Amino acid sequence: MVSEQEASDNIRAIFEDIKATHSHPGFASYYRGIANWPAFLSSVWQQVKIHVESDEYRARKSEILTFAQWIVEQRLDTQPLETLTGQPRPDEVGSIAAVFRYRFTTDLLLDVGLIQSMLGGIQAATRSRFSLQR
Repeated sequence: MVSEQEASDNIRAIFEDIKATHSHPGFASYYRGIANWPAFLSSVWQQVKIHVESDEYRARKSEILTFAQWIVEQRLDTQPLETLTGQPRPDEVGSIAAVFRYRFTTDLLLDVGLIQSMLGGIQAATRSRFSLQR
């Protein structure tokens, strides 16, 4: 993976654009991985960015978050974790989890799906060779 510190100015600019477009302080390591192919990263990001800025993308992201919230609310065993000495406070862990839940994970899921469809068509984005379902 290409680190921000070692990236060329062009790649660094793309990384900054990804962060700004997603309004994240960081970006998925997936992008660092494909930065090994700078022209590919540039082309893919420009195509993904169009979708990220669309109402449809925001709507799908909202649907994913709503479904995730529904799943959380269905949990029957909502006992809070006990705080152990020397462990992070629940509010600290909750803040980190919230960044992933509301911002990072949904954007990554949608972005990777878009890139998969660009590479292999819609079927590639709807199926995974790693799926447990047959």
